[in-house]
Order: sequence, then structure tokens, then C-alpha cells
Amino acid sequence: MIKILFFLFACFSLNAQNIASYLPKSNKFDSLIKSKRVVLLGEQTHGDGSHFKAKSDIIEYLHKEHGFNVLLFEQDFRQLYTDNDSFNKSNKIGYADTLWNSLFRVWQTQELKNLCNFVEQQRGKFKIGGLDIQIRYGSKFIENMLSFCSEHNLGNSNQDDINLLKNLFNDYHYQFTETQKNSLIEWLNRIIKKENSPNSYITQQAKSLIFFVDYCFYGMTKKWMKEDIAINLRDSGMVANAIWLIEQKYPNEKVIIWAHNSHILNKTLPPFEGKRKYLGQYLKERYNDQLLSVAFSSAKGYSKMYSYVEKPFEVSAKEKSFEYFLHQKGIKDGFLFLQELPISFWENNQIKYSYLTHFETYKAKWNEYADMLYFTNESYPANFIKQNDRK
Repeated sequence: MIKILFFLFACFSLNAQNIASYLPKSNKFDSLIKSKRVVLLGEQTHGDGSHFKAKSDIIEYLHKEHGFNVLLFEQDFRQLYTDNDSFNKSNKIGYADTLWNSLFRVWQTQELKNLCNFVEQQRGKFKIGGLDIQIRYGSKFIENMLSFCSEHNLGNSNQDDINLLKNLFNDYHYQFTETQKNSLIEWLNRIIKKENSPNSYITQQAKSLIFFVDYCFYGMTKKWMKEDIAINLRDSGMVANAIWLIEQKYPNEKVIIWAHNSHILNKTLPPFEGKRKYLGQYLKERYNDQLLSVAFSSAKGYSKMYSYVEKPFEVSAKEKSFEYFLHQKGIKDGFLFLQELPISFWENNQIKYSYLTHFETYKAKWNEYADMLYFTNESYPANFIKQNDRK
């Protein structure tokens, strides 16, 4: 069961810091959560087991104690949507394995296996979805789209379009021309126009795929400007999918979103101001005080950039980083309410950086970037389960 610690900064002088930790599964956190409909849970990398474990425990707590019944992953929109609907309409067992195998490879870990088991135990009470425009398995999707076109006399897309889709599903950096892109998007727009319903899954999937095709087109080169365009397209597509799921599919439910820190932040990181806008920013503007963003960070230990990478790397917070400061003060695992720290705390020259994204350091007032921080003093790598070890 979850053990949630909270840190309260009583004084803000670095020379006379008085930090108290307390365990109110009660007043502080619970009163804050009551007014929230959307909670964003980040992670420092896609391979940090300590964060995966903490997030899984937090999700279980939010479901049982606060009625959060929907979890949306930074994950294939189509795959988890169809898997979840099929599971809740049947009496089959073994959904935990189906769900776990549907996850992107970075989350096929023991920590997530345990979460999937919990989801199966909550059949009908807890729903899973994906909001990412990236598609992991595309063959069934193509079959569904072609069937829809046939039923509505739209005419099939030509074989070149089908082949392009298949290639993009296998390789996001597949090279293709603007003419090919426009042909494929024209077919998808015919589907949207025919369906013509904002609450239709087919409509939203076609819109998501248009974002995906544009994302692949601009992301197929490593040029910095095109990379910024591709990243914005991906986050914009995730926003569109998230809003559809929150407001059309689950209009009366409280929702948790699981994604990387770089997607859930309230504000663009300093090097990318004016170039990028994140999922979290769009959703914060839309849901405002109904949304809570929680970034995750750590001070020492070991982690992986992605769970399936064999060799972990050492985590060691540098002096003058926020994580180093927390470590020096003896803070262990738990939540920190960033909004309670005054601006003067962040303007102090001794606190310059934080490691919120892939252990890169940025100088910023971090209370502007997330509402809360879940700090892990010592991280450990995710326990990735290889194909031949899966049961």
C-alpha cells in the first residue's frame, strides 16, 4: 500500500531551513485532491523503477480513496481504447496480461505488471486508455478504417497510402514525400467528414492519425527546427486525444494521466521557450484549478533512460541543484508542495537547477513548472521483463 510523505517548508532561509515531514493521508493532500478532476503524473525517465512503483501506488490510492477511475497512458490511443472496451464487455480473465502486452515496451516492467493486476481486479470500476498519436500495432487499425470506408461508400485509399501507413507504423522515421503525405491525409479527412460526429471514436482516431502522419513527416530528419515542429505536433495530438477521452468518453469521471515529465509540465522549459508547448500547458489552460501536475525527480542511485536498456547509469545530483539541496536536508521519498515555496526561494543563487527531464539540468523557478514534486532520494532502475521471461 502507498506510503505518502509530504514535506512542509516552514522557513525559507537556506541557512536555517526547518523541514518537517508528515503523513496526512488526510488533510493536506486529501483536501487538495478533492477539487481536482485531472491529475498528471510525470517521470524523470522511461526507465526509473522507483518512479514506476510510486506512481502505481499513488494511482491505487487515488482510485480507492478519491474516485479516480480512469488512467490514460502516454501510449497508443487506439490499442488501449479497444483493449479496455473489449475487456469491460466480456467475462474473460487474463486482462492483466493483455493490457501489459499492449503497453509500449518501456513500461513492460514488473512494476507495471503489478499495476495491470490491480486493474484486472477492479473490472468495470477502473478504465485504461492511451492518448498518444504514436501507433504500436497498425494492422487491425487499417482493417477497421478500410471496412468503414467500404460501408460508407467512401472508396478505399489507394495501395500506396496503405503501404505508407504500414511503413510508418513500423518506423516513425520512414522517408516519404509531401505528396504522399497529402494523399494519405486527404483519405483520412474523407472519413472525418463522413462520420461528422465529435464524440465518434472513428472521427477521433482519424484526427489522431493525421497528427501522427504530420509528426512522422517532420520528425524524419534531425534538423532542430523540424524536430520542434514534430514535438509540438505530438503534444498537440495528445491534447486532442486527452480532451476527447476526458470530455466525450469519460465526461463524469476523474482522470489520471501517466507521461514523461517533459509532457506534463505547466510551462515550457527555458531552452525551448517560444518553440515548444507541452500537453500539460494545454490541459492547465483548459482545466485550470481542476488539474494537478506532479513531476518526479531524484537525487542519487541508479536509473535507465528506457527500461529495456541493459546498462543502468548512476544518478548523482550536482551541487546547487534542487535535488542536491533536498538530499542534504535529509528528505526521503514523498511529495513536495512547490506552490508553498516563495519566489525568493527560487531566486536564491544557491538553488540553480533541477533534473526534471532525462537528468538534464535547467535553471528555473520550478514552482512555475509543476504544482507538486514527488521526490525520490534514491532511485533504482525499472525491472524490465524480457519476452522469454513473460508469463
